[in-house]
Amino acid sequence: MRMPNPIPVLVLGGLLALSGPASAQTEQAPDAPAASAGTAEKSTCVAPETPAIPNGRRVDEKAMREAHARVTEFLAASERYRACLEDTLRDVERAGDPKVVEVLNEMIVEALETDQLVADTFNRELRAFRARHRDSEP
Repeated sequence: MRMPNPIPVLVLGGLLALSGPASAQTEQAPDAPAASAGTAEKSTCVAPETPAIPNGRRVDEKAMREAHARVTEFLAASERYRACLEDTLRDVERAGDPKVVEVLNEMIVEALETDQLVADTFNRELRAFRARHRDSEP
């Protein structure tokens, strides 16, 4: 099952002038000019793509193990994404832009909700996988 990725990409640049990079997890935007002393860097916090989670009643053990690895990787990437958002939020709070603060807080909440949805979905499919294998054992 492929879940939608409701978390948008946050791009800062023309919106805010930061004195430096928002965090170690930010990536240089492809269209951003190289940052130099005294210029604002265009930073992005990129939400990870939600992983595909197979139907536990229909897949083999290898597919469930691969799904587990994808979910674990997604959750780690999502943690880095939220840290990037939180670093950016701290910078924005100092700049005093309440609208951007509100958007960033909403993005952090959406990321946490997506993490929970992914984990719940995987766990449900894992229980279905285990039940199927328990029922088929001699």
